[in-house]
Amino acid sequence: MEMKPKYDPREVEAGRYEEWVKNGYFKPSEDKSKEHIQLLSRHQM
Repeated sequence: MEMKPKYDPREVEAGRYEEWVKNGYFKPSEDKSKEHIQLLSRHQM
């Protein structure tokens, strides 16, 4: 097996993102007893 010179997450995650959304992986927990945090991210283009 040959290794590619550069990692491309689009190749690895192709089709997985839809599955993650379908399974609710990005939905916040409705358990109000848990501590809440916020993460802020600045996207560079």
